[in-house]
Amino acid sequence: MPLYRLFRYLIVTLFFITALGLFVFRNEIDISALEAWLAAQPTIAPILFIVLYAILVPLFFPSILLALMGGALFGPLWGTLYNEISAVLGATVCFVLARYLSAGWIERNLPANLRFLKQGVDKEGGRFVLMVRLIPWMPYALLNYALGATGIRLTSLISITALCIFPRVVAYTYIGHAGHMALAGKETVGQLLLLVPLGLAVIFLPYLILKVSHNLKG
Repeated sequence: MPLYRLFRYLIVTLFFITALGLFVFRNEIDISALEAWLAAQPTIAPILFIVLYAILVPLFFPSILLALMGGALFGPLWGTLYNEISAVLGATVCFVLARYLSAGWIERNLPANLRFLKQGVDKEGGRFVLMVRLIPWMPYALLNYALGATGIRLTSLISITALCIFPRVVAYTYIGHAGHMALAGKETVGQLLLLVPLGLAVIFLPYLILKVSHNLKG
Protein backbone atom coordinates (compact mmCIF):
# COMPACT_ATOMS: atom_id res chain seq x y z
CA MET A 1 0.00 0.00 0.00
CA PRO A 2 1.38 3.47 -0.92
CA LEU A 3 2.56 5.49 2.05
CA TYR A 4 0.18 8.37 1.36
CA ARG A 5 -2.84 6.03 1.54
CA LEU A 6 -1.66 4.46 4.78
CA PHE A 7 -1.13 7.90 6.31
CA ARG A 8 -4.50 9.10 5.06
CA TYR A 9 -6.32 6.08 6.47
CA LEU A 10 -4.64 6.66 9.81
CA ILE A 11 -5.73 10.30 9.96
CA VAL A 12 -9.28 9.50 8.85
CA THR A 13 -9.50 6.75 11.48
CA LEU A 14 -8.39 9.16 14.18
CA PHE A 15 -10.93 11.70 12.92
CA PHE A 16 -13.81 9.25 13.12
CA ILE A 17 -12.71 8.07 16.56
CA THR A 18 -12.80 11.69 17.67
CA ALA A 19 -16.19 12.20 16.02
CA LEU A 20 -17.53 9.08 17.74
CA GLY A 21 -16.26 10.35 21.07
CA LEU A 22 -17.96 13.69 20.50
CA PHE A 23 -21.20 11.90 19.65
CA VAL A 24 -21.08 9.66 22.72
CA PHE A 25 -20.38 12.59 25.02
CA ARG A 26 -22.49 15.09 23.10
CA ASN A 27 -24.69 15.87 26.11
CA GLU A 28 -21.63 17.02 28.02
CA ILE A 29 -20.48 19.36 25.24
CA ASP A 30 -21.71 22.92 25.41
CA ILE A 31 -22.18 23.94 21.77
CA SER A 32 -23.29 27.41 22.81
CA ALA A 33 -19.96 27.89 24.63
CA LEU A 34 -18.08 27.00 21.43
CA GLU A 35 -20.23 29.40 19.43
CA ALA A 36 -19.62 32.10 22.02
CA TRP A 37 -15.85 31.53 21.84
CA LEU A 38 -15.88 31.73 18.04
CA ALA A 39 -17.89 34.95 18.22
CA ALA A 40 -15.48 36.38 20.80
CA GLN A 41 -12.44 35.50 18.65
CA PRO A 42 -13.34 36.89 15.20
CA THR A 43 -9.68 37.05 14.18
CA ILE A 44 -7.91 34.24 16.01
CA ALA A 45 -10.50 31.51 15.31
CA PRO A 46 -10.44 31.87 11.48
CA ILE A 47 -6.64 32.10 11.43
CA LEU A 48 -6.31 28.93 13.51
CA PHE A 49 -8.77 27.14 11.23
CA ILE A 50 -7.01 28.26 8.04
CA VAL A 51 -3.58 27.27 9.38
CA LEU A 52 -4.86 23.87 10.55
CA TYR A 53 -6.60 23.25 7.19
CA ALA A 54 -3.47 24.23 5.23
CA ILE A 55 -1.36 21.86 7.35
CA LEU A 56 -3.73 18.90 7.12
CA VAL A 57 -4.18 19.05 3.33
CA PRO A 58 -0.53 18.13 2.60
CA LEU A 59 -0.91 15.32 5.13
CA PHE A 60 -3.66 13.80 2.94
CA PHE A 61 -6.49 14.62 5.34
CA PRO A 62 -9.75 14.59 3.29
CA SER A 63 -10.52 18.17 2.31
CA ILE A 64 -14.25 17.40 2.26
CA LEU A 65 -14.26 16.81 6.01
CA LEU A 66 -12.35 20.04 6.58
CA ALA A 67 -14.83 21.97 4.43
CA LEU A 68 -17.76 20.50 6.35
CA MET A 69 -16.06 21.56 9.57
CA GLY A 70 -15.61 25.09 8.23
CA GLY A 71 -19.30 25.32 7.40
CA ALA A 72 -20.30 24.00 10.82
CA LEU A 73 -18.02 26.42 12.65
CA PHE A 74 -18.37 29.62 10.66
CA GLY A 75 -21.64 29.37 8.76
CA PRO A 76 -22.34 29.41 5.01
CA LEU A 77 -20.87 32.83 4.16
CA TRP A 78 -17.69 33.14 6.21
CA GLY A 79 -17.25 29.38 6.14
CA THR A 80 -17.13 29.47 2.33
CA LEU A 81 -14.54 32.26 2.39
CA TYR A 82 -12.32 30.52 4.96
CA ASN A 83 -12.66 27.14 3.25
CA GLU A 84 -11.74 28.62 -0.13
CA ILE A 85 -8.67 30.40 1.25
CA SER A 86 -7.62 27.32 3.21
CA ALA A 87 -8.01 24.88 0.32
CA VAL A 88 -6.06 27.09 -2.08
CA LEU A 89 -3.36 27.63 0.53
CA GLY A 90 -3.15 23.87 1.18
CA ALA A 91 -2.85 23.20 -2.55
CA THR A 92 -0.09 25.78 -2.75
CA VAL A 93 1.83 24.13 0.09
CA CYS A 94 1.64 20.75 -1.66
CA PHE A 95 2.73 22.28 -4.96
CA VAL A 96 5.69 24.13 -3.46
CA LEU A 97 6.86 21.08 -1.53
CA ALA A 98 6.72 18.98 -4.69
CA ARG A 99 8.25 21.59 -6.99
CA TYR A 100 11.19 22.69 -4.86
CA LEU A 101 11.90 19.85 -2.43
CA SER A 102 10.94 16.47 -3.85
CA ALA A 103 9.85 16.75 -7.49
CA GLY A 104 12.09 13.87 -8.62
CA TRP A 105 10.93 11.51 -5.88
CA ILE A 106 7.26 12.36 -6.45
CA GLU A 107 7.54 11.90 -10.21
CA ARG A 108 9.12 8.47 -9.72
CA ASN A 109 6.49 7.37 -7.21
CA LEU A 110 3.33 8.76 -8.78
CA PRO A 111 0.48 6.26 -9.07
CA ALA A 112 0.02 4.98 -12.60
CA ASN A 113 -3.31 6.80 -12.99
CA LEU A 114 -1.63 10.18 -12.39
CA ARG A 115 1.43 9.79 -14.59
CA PHE A 116 -0.49 11.22 -17.52
CA LEU A 117 -0.40 14.64 -15.85
CA LYS A 118 3.06 15.65 -16.98
CA GLN A 119 2.37 14.83 -20.61
CA GLY A 120 -1.02 16.52 -20.48
CA VAL A 121 0.32 19.71 -18.90
CA ASP A 122 3.22 19.84 -21.35
CA LYS A 123 0.79 19.51 -24.25
CA GLU A 124 -2.16 21.68 -23.17
CA GLY A 125 -0.93 23.68 -20.18
CA GLY A 126 -3.52 25.33 -17.97
CA ARG A 127 -6.44 23.99 -20.02
CA PHE A 128 -5.49 20.45 -19.09
CA VAL A 129 -5.11 21.36 -15.41
CA LEU A 130 -8.54 22.99 -15.52
CA MET A 131 -10.15 19.80 -16.80
CA VAL A 132 -8.32 17.57 -14.32
CA ARG A 133 -9.14 19.85 -11.39
CA LEU A 134 -12.84 19.58 -12.17
CA ILE A 135 -12.84 15.80 -11.67
CA PRO A 136 -14.37 15.48 -8.18
CA TRP A 137 -12.94 12.08 -7.26
CA MET A 138 -9.29 13.07 -7.78
CA PRO A 139 -7.44 12.93 -4.42
CA TYR A 140 -6.93 16.61 -3.65
CA ALA A 141 -3.52 16.55 -1.98
CA LEU A 142 -2.09 13.91 -4.29
CA LEU A 143 -3.16 15.87 -7.36
CA ASN A 144 -1.51 19.00 -5.98
CA TYR A 145 1.73 17.11 -5.34
CA ALA A 146 1.58 15.62 -8.82
CA LEU A 147 1.07 19.03 -10.43
CA GLY A 148 4.16 20.25 -8.61
CA ALA A 149 6.17 17.77 -10.67
CA THR A 150 4.86 19.26 -13.94
CA GLY A 151 5.84 22.49 -15.67
CA ILE A 152 2.76 24.53 -14.73
CA ARG A 153 3.40 27.87 -13.04
CA LEU A 154 2.40 28.47 -9.42
CA THR A 155 0.23 31.46 -10.35
CA SER A 156 -1.69 29.32 -12.83
CA LEU A 157 -2.20 26.60 -10.26
CA ILE A 158 -3.57 29.06 -7.71
CA SER A 159 -5.98 30.76 -10.12
CA ILE A 160 -7.27 27.51 -11.65
CA THR A 161 -7.64 25.87 -8.26
CA ALA A 162 -9.55 28.82 -6.79
CA LEU A 163 -11.94 28.83 -9.76
CA CYS A 164 -12.55 25.09 -10.04
CA ILE A 165 -13.03 24.18 -6.39
CA PHE A 166 -15.37 27.08 -5.58
CA PRO A 167 -18.68 25.31 -6.43
CA ARG A 168 -17.71 22.32 -4.29
CA VAL A 169 -16.54 24.58 -1.48
CA VAL A 170 -19.90 26.35 -1.45
CA ALA A 171 -21.80 23.06 -1.38
CA TYR A 172 -19.68 21.36 1.28
CA THR A 173 -19.72 24.47 3.46
CA TYR A 174 -23.48 24.69 3.37
CA ILE A 175 -23.85 20.98 4.07
CA GLY A 176 -21.61 21.39 7.12
CA HIS A 177 -23.64 24.40 8.23
CA ALA A 178 -26.95 22.56 7.76
CA GLY A 179 -25.61 19.58 9.71
CA HIS A 180 -24.60 21.84 12.57
CA MET A 181 -28.02 23.51 12.57
CA ALA A 182 -29.72 20.11 12.53
CA LEU A 183 -27.75 18.93 15.55
CA ALA A 184 -28.61 22.15 17.34
CA GLY A 185 -32.29 21.76 16.42
CA LYS A 186 -32.33 25.02 14.44
CA GLU A 187 -32.72 23.71 10.90
CA THR A 188 -35.66 24.60 8.69
CA VAL A 189 -37.30 22.65 5.88
CA GLY A 190 -36.06 25.21 3.37
CA GLN A 191 -32.48 24.83 4.57
CA LEU A 192 -32.62 21.06 4.26
CA LEU A 193 -34.26 21.15 0.83
CA LEU A 194 -31.44 23.38 -0.42
CA LEU A 195 -29.07 20.46 0.14
CA VAL A 196 -30.61 18.62 -2.82
CA PRO A 197 -29.64 21.07 -5.59
CA LEU A 198 -26.27 21.65 -3.94
CA GLY A 199 -25.56 17.92 -3.91
CA LEU A 200 -26.63 17.59 -7.54
CA ALA A 201 -24.41 20.53 -8.48
CA VAL A 202 -21.38 18.90 -6.87
CA ILE A 203 -22.07 15.67 -8.74
CA PHE A 204 -23.05 16.91 -12.19
CA LEU A 205 -21.49 20.35 -12.67
CA PRO A 206 -17.96 19.00 -13.30
CA TYR A 207 -19.28 16.57 -15.90
CA LEU A 208 -21.21 19.37 -17.64
CA ILE A 209 -18.16 21.65 -17.79
CA LEU A 210 -15.94 18.84 -19.05
CA LYS A 211 -18.52 17.94 -21.70
CA VAL A 212 -18.77 21.52 -22.92
CA SER A 213 -14.98 21.85 -22.95
CA HIS A 214 -14.68 18.63 -24.98
CA ASN A 215 -17.29 19.82 -27.49
CA LEU A 216 -15.56 23.17 -27.89
CA LYS A 217 -12.26 21.41 -28.45
CA GLY A 218 -13.83 19.14 -31.05
